[in-house]
Amino acid sequence: MFVLILLLASAPPCAAQSEKSDSESAAILMQRAALVSDLRALEADAKDLLKPLDAAAAKAEIAAAAWTLDREWAKGLLRDALELSFPDKVDRLKTRARKMGDPLQPPTPEDMARGIVRSRIMSVASPDREFSLELAGVTARELGGEQEVMQYTRLAADAVREGQLEEAGGYIMKGADADPTFINTGIAITGMAERDRAAADRLLVQYIARLRALPPASFAVGGGLIRTTLALRSALLPDRFNYFRGAGAPTAPPAGREAFRAYFSFVFDLYTALEREKPGSTFPGAQMELTTMWKELARHAPEMLGPFQQLEAASRRPGTPPPSLPPPDPEDSSRRRHEEQVRLALKTKDQANLDFLVGRSLSRKEFDDARKLVDIMEDRDRRARLAEEVDCAEAVALAAAGDTAHAEKLARQLTSPNTILRAFPPLVRRLAAVKETSSASLLALEGVRRLAQSAESGAGDQTYIPAPLAQVAGSIRLFKQSRALLAMSELTLAVLPADGQTAFDALDELVRVANKAPITSESGNPNFNPEVFARLARADSGRARAAASRLEDRLQRIAAAASVLRAEAQSLDERAKALKPAAEQNPKP
Repeated sequence: MFVLILLLASAPPCAAQSEKSDSESAAILMQRAALVSDLRALEADAKDLLKPLDAAAAKAEIAAAAWTLDREWAKGLLRDALELSFPDKVDRLKTRARKMGDPLQPPTPEDMARGIVRSRIMSVASPDREFSLELAGVTARELGGEQEVMQYTRLAADAVREGQLEEAGGYIMKGADADPTFINTGIAITGMAERDRAAADRLLVQYIARLRALPPASFAVGGGLIRTTLALRSALLPDRFNYFRGAGAPTAPPAGREAFRAYFSFVFDLYTALEREKPGSTFPGAQMELTTMWKELARHAPEMLGPFQQLEAASRRPGTPPPSLPPPDPEDSSRRRHEEQVRLALKTKDQANLDFLVGRSLSRKEFDDARKLVDIMEDRDRRARLAEEVDCAEAVALAAAGDTAHAEKLARQLTSPNTILRAFPPLVRRLAAVKETSSASLLALEGVRRLAQSAESGAGDQTYIPAPLAQVAGSIRLFKQSRALLAMSELTLAVLPADGQTAFDALDELVRVANKAPITSESGNPNFNPEVFARLARADSGRARAAASRLEDRLQRIAAAASVLRAEAQSLDERAKALKPAAEQNPKP
């Protein structure tokens, strides 16, 4: 009897485990079918969206949710969405007619909105490399080389974020093959340098080889020379020449010797060829290389100092003094020049350059100077707007430095959705990270309250526009409506790790304000970050679903509901993957 008990105790419960696994698998299949049905209903709802870009955005979000449920259906949605994101056929012909090296046309707000939707489409497709290349190829055929480069560099950025650096490098070089004179390639390499400097240097050398293969005339027109050298400098010295990554973006160490030598050799040969064809055409480019890159030139390619000086002298315009070599420290010179300009402005109270000087003071984190300049502004509205910009910039800097008390004091003075959007979420995240949960929750709720008041007052997008651009603000402002809902969604995401209840309260307020204000979708954008619904669905799917269903604007409702369903589909996929090993280890007898 005792032996029998031992045998029974030691026998693996295969049948019971297999039954449980089969039951769980069946439940997952039923839930997947229910999710597909819900997504089909959203697809039917999206057919009533009249604007092509709205329909494209909706299809992209539905495809994102369907990606793990029905891959072929999701791909079909993305193909349709991509077609809807294109301009009409006449405008497509114009973009395809652009030749390599032609001047770039500044994008219109509509162009930028289309680009945002296409970026989302490519992001959804990015896990499938072959399919991503298919979509990039379609874009290239319809819109030409400029958009081809943009699509490949977007794919590269997604791959870098996922840590797939070899794949990212392939995308970057495909973009360079399409048109190496675009800034985007250099920006993409800079992004890779943040993850792997050595890999970025190898790409830089390959990229420079592509540039060398072009005839010099490709750089002589349309700003190709300026674009290329600026992008290369940014990739070589990201911390110093952070032209394109934006304030607060992560930086990378400088490039290695081989990349610098490839750069200096290319630039010297290109400038020499251009100077030979048209004397004086490379001024002040050659002088800029000597004065801004002297330290790197002397360190990595000292044998080229003499030839560069001769080239600079040959290209120098009559009456122009030679540069002081070696040049003074660029940071020190910039600081002294800025200080002198600030002193002169405060003395003369000349209103012409105040916007510029305030902006530069903020970039240098010289907040006291910025406030002094703001105080002498005669235009009351400009003075109030820029004073808030200064408070916002200093609050962000203090939060990044860990001084949450002073950052919070400044942040509580902000009233504009745009400044609240920039200052409150990082401060809430910082408070949550240091376990100041109560302060994070209270600040998030305060921000949501102010955003609601601003939205219900009927204010539009009050993004600060410098005075010289005020007359063309309508042509450069991408979205016209208030950014209150976007700020609410970002605040909700920021507070979620610290306080789920406050996050759901903020989400409910977002929905209420969207319906009451109302702040509707525009140009394919729901005017909030749909990811907030996906993240909260992970915590409480039912409540997130209910919030999404209450949105009255069709695109907003579809984007929110699709995000909830995406989170549910991903959870099911994780459950199914967790079951698979158990099923393999315990096959049915």
